[in-house]
Amino acid sequence: MKTNRTKVGWAIGVVVVAGIIVPVLLGEPRSVSGQEGGDYWRNTIYDFQTLITGLAAVLAAAFTVGKMQQTIDVMERTDRESDRRHRELTKLGLRSEKLKMERVLFPQLFELRATLEHFKDFGDLREIIEPDRPEHLDVDWHWFSEVTRRHADDFAKIREVLQRPQFIDGLPLFDGITTRNLEELDRHSRATMALIERFFEVQNSEDYYEYQRYEFNFTDNFPYNQAMIEGAVIHLVAFAADMERMSDAYERDPI
Repeated sequence: MKTNRTKVGWAIGVVVVAGIIVPVLLGEPRSVSGQEGGDYWRNTIYDFQTLITGLAAVLAAAFTVGKMQQTIDVMERTDRESDRRHRELTKLGLRSEKLKMERVLFPQLFELRATLEHFKDFGDLREIIEPDRPEHLDVDWHWFSEVTRRHADDFAKIREVLQRPQFIDGLPLFDGITTRNLEELDRHSRATMALIERFFEVQNSEDYYEYQRYEFNFTDNFPYNQAMIEGAVIHLVAFAADMERMSDAYERDPI
């Protein structure tokens, strides 16, 4: 739809063209011999035709520039609108990612902090429990049984946290180091829970021979068992630190 300004411009252009064309076509020319007489308006146009042509060219150029400016204005408005929509979509996308990060961190971070606190003496566990070890009981067996007694619930909590849907949904937001620590924590904690469950199963079994077989193979299996348990604790420490770092970043740039 044309604006009023455009309509006025066209009207002026029609008047100017009519004022020039009509006298040229219908006006009486002056006599050639004396260059006298004839239609005054036609003679004026004839005498200043070069100037008029130049003015017409200037007006045409101005009209063209005006149309170009209108086109540019429309393009700029379109670009501004497109940029605004892009910013809104980007903001919505970032908000979605931040909401995922919030669900990853809370309450999982608090629960991992509390679980990690239970392992504060884990490195010194052998020395702590040694005075209470019966003389007939193997040192490694004693350590393993104490780990299961003290920390079975802690390893179960780790497994429960890592398997929550809200935690899993945010995994793509983790950086490379965090993802690697999480993979190792998942692998070691899963293996540790399997070892603990097997130990409890044997302890509660009424099959004497099954217990004997487990005890007989315990020494050979212990290096692997110890590596899985200690690895789970080590990677819990690393992953909890990664979660703390992400929490700090989230607090600096909240939703």
